[in-house]
Amino acid sequence: MTAIYVPKSQQSTKAVQCSFFEMNTLRASNAVSLRAHRPMQLRILADSGEAWVTLPDGPYGTLEDSGDVLLAAGQILDVLPGKHVVMEPVTGLAVRYQWKSPDCR
Repeated sequence: MTAIYVPKSQQSTKAVQCSFFEMNTLRASNAVSLRAHRPMQLRILADSGEAWVTLPDGPYGTLEDSGDVLLAAGQILDVLPGKHVVMEPVTGLAVRYQWKSPDCR
């Protein structure tokens, strides 16, 4: 058996556990309501379609931030704690997304 030397500077100091099951599918003609209890990211996966996201009170808590956002494949929306988003597919096709902490890579 051969030993491999890994310098300490290359080792990660913070390990964040992420789950495969953070991937979700939203089918056409459905909507999902999500509320952030800590800083979160809504990420539309790269091989998916587009999603219409409604921000009733804005991701940053101001009325000026409220409104609708169109997220395409690969885009990310940061949402602060206590904020609420409603999402639905745009094109009539299912959308795959992640709703996760930004620390989870």
